[in-house]
Amino acid sequence: MAVDDETMPILIGAGSSVLIPMASQESGNGLDSFDADGDGVRDAVRVESEQTVGIDIDGDGVFEPMGDRTELNGDESVVLVLGNKYMTKGGKIQLFDHVVTLRDVQVIGLNGNVIFDVCDNEAGGSQRCTTYDQIAVGQFKTYHRGRPGTAAERPTFYLRVLSADAVDDTAIVEVGRMFGQTYANIGGTNPFWSQKAFMVDGVFYNVVAIKAVDNCFKYITFRQKLPKMPIKLYGKHLEVWDEGEILPEMPPFNMDHEILVDVQSTWTRPYSQQDKIGPKEPRGPLEITYVEEDVEERFKGELREIYNESLNPWREYWNVEWFFTQPWQYTAFVMPDDQLYLLTLAWYAPESEITIWDHDPDGPVSVYTGERVKFWYDAGDNTDIYVNRIGGEQEEPPIAVWYDMAAHGGNGDAVIDCDEVINAVLDFLNEDYPYGPDGLFGQLDLIGYIMAYING
Repeated sequence: MAVDDETMPILIGAGSSVLIPMASQESGNGLDSFDADGDGVRDAVRVESEQTVGIDIDGDGVFEPMGDRTELNGDESVVLVLGNKYMTKGGKIQLFDHVVTLRDVQVIGLNGNVIFDVCDNEAGGSQRCTTYDQIAVGQFKTYHRGRPGTAAERPTFYLRVLSADAVDDTAIVEVGRMFGQTYANIGGTNPFWSQKAFMVDGVFYNVVAIKAVDNCFKYITFRQKLPKMPIKLYGKHLEVWDEGEILPEMPPFNMDHEILVDVQSTWTRPYSQQDKIGPKEPRGPLEITYVEEDVEERFKGELREIYNESLNPWREYWNVEWFFTQPWQYTAFVMPDDQLYLLTLAWYAPESEITIWDHDPDGPVSVYTGERVKFWYDAGDNTDIYVNRIGGEQEEPPIAVWYDMAAHGGNGDAVIDCDEVINAVLDFLNEDYPYGPDGLFGQLDLIGYIMAYING
């Protein structure tokens, strides 16, 4: 999504440069880089349309803008362009699901021809390539998954030669990838479906939304599919992800990055747009794994000996009631424990109340009930939503750490605060856990906690 200096979403015009994950540098990780040519420098792409680049990429006879005046209706398209890239003989450029290799530069009269290999970057099986393809300076060619397009397989990628030098075998090129058809049936009879779906390095991506009006762009949404069992999709095998493996994340989340901490454990009343934006904090690479894939046996069972009483003795009998809640499969994930997570369940609660504030001091914009159940989850507390312990026995935290946890009413700032001490005292007076016969702490722990707060 394009944002301004105040982190507010904005529309940007054609020709604007943005950072979008579009290359693969490490095998098996899909889109894991902003670096298209492997020189260690991030490459920005331009947001364009068929109109603004002047190429009918998909060959439908129409030079399409990014979108019409009806937003998110599936007709939007965007061309992400990597332009003015200097290539030497043998050099490569990656852009999403295509790799371009410069073979040679020839001179015929006053016209220069540049010879390329254009291949898919999909992995998962045999590679589709167009080898020794000649393109004259100032000309372009289009491709579908590494080969020239057909009526049934419309092109999504183009390569244009801007200039060339046969003396030192170099060229300056422009490459672009077209995305659109967000309502298309993937792999179906729609010849343009590959604008929506693509594979990089064995990881499958689905473009589910593009926000654009005329030739202005706001956002594009990629959704990646990570199967746990072998799947072959349009001739290629997807990468399979096993228990304990770190799942791929697109940049910047697979490297050191910053986030806006927007999941808060307290309530606020926003009086401006900026009040709705959390503070910015640094984070390390996001490492998510799943540790178990199984079924939940507690979702299946029966209740026997249900007596059906009737005025007629011969009508009396015993019932058996079965219950089997589906789906009953589950996946247990391990999430980084340096932040809170907002979980939204499929369960609807009639008594749940939703209040939406739009920096209006006179009151909320809307208040209604009956939404899905939401709660925040602290990954630092190893109790899951079934109140099961995850992993082996662990040493219990000291009382100051316990009451600093968000799950126990703290704010997680590693400082003993007055509210946290009050929570500890109230739990002790009410004989609530973590005190009592099976609790973690006793009277001396509480006294030490209070004295630590008093002494600063």
